[in-house]
Amino acid sequence: MDDMDLNVRHEYAASPDAVHTMLTSPDYLSDLGQAHDTAITVENEGDVSSLTVQAKAPDQVRSMVGETLSVDARVLWERDGEGWRGVVEVAKLKLPAKVSARAGLQPGGPGTVVEYDMAFSVTVPLLGKKIEKLAEPRLRRALDAQKRSGDAWLAEHKD
Repeated sequence: MDDMDLNVRHEYAASPDAVHTMLTSPDYLSDLGQAHDTAITVENEGDVSSLTVQAKAPDQVRSMVGETLSVDARVLWERDGEGWRGVVEVAKLKLPAKVSARAGLQPGGPGTVVEYDMAFSVTVPLLGKKIEKLAEPRLRRALDAQKRSGDAWLAEHKD
């Protein structure tokens, strides 16, 4: 069974270091979550960000996961030339699924180009593909919301 692939590109008017600081900021991520009725917490230790995300579960998966969909993940950040590369390790996902994700931050566009690559597969017989199709636009909307919030945050926190 093929995974659902998601590739998203965003451009920010800030340096890769400023964008990396934003994407690892507990204040930024908490505010982002609150704006979208989601609880996001992050703890940073060196170049590792540990994230917990809790959101209201979509109607289509509540029978499997309950009222709340939760994810615990770690993002392993490392320098990549003048930018950053982040690899996501999902430690706990309250859904029978596999996730592979990474983010790249490189100089470009008006300052930084961020590219997200994700593969997602739900391992529920007969329903997996349907749930994946429901997840793709939700994940895209979440990343696009992050972009809009990020633009505002970066404007307030100039490098």
